[in-house]
Amino acid sequence: MRKSRSLFDGKVKISNGSIWTIAPKTSVLHVPDHLKSRLSDKPKGRLVQFSEFANQNRSLIKTYEVTEAQIRGEEPIPDEVKDQFAVQRVIVVASNRHRLVSMKPFEVNSNP
Repeated sequence: MRKSRSLFDGKVKISNGSIWTIAPKTSVLHVPDHLKSRLSDKPKGRLVQFSEFANQNRSLIKTYEVTEAQIRGEEPIPDEVKDQFAVQRVIVVASNRHRLVSMKPFEVNSNP
C-alpha cells in the first residue's frame, strides 16, 4: 500500500508563536542554537506565506540569495558567508530570484 503524502513532506515549519510558515528543509542554511525552538512540528497560530512571515520577523529570519550552481551543489557557499550567518544570529534560508529553493549539498568532485 502506498503511503499518503502531505503538503508538509520535505518542509520545515518556522514559527514565532502566533504565525508560522513553511520552507523546504534543504533551504535552511543556518539555525542558531537560541532559535532552534522556532522550528516546530506543531506550530501554533496562523499559517502565512513565507514573504509575510519574513517581513514580520526580520529579527528572526532572513534569506540568502544563492546561485544556480550553488543550488545544484556544484559550488559551495563561501566560508566567510557562513561565518556571517553565525554573527547575524538569525535563521537563514536559501533563495534564488526571491523564491525559496531546495539546495543540494556541495560535494568536492574527485575527478580533475
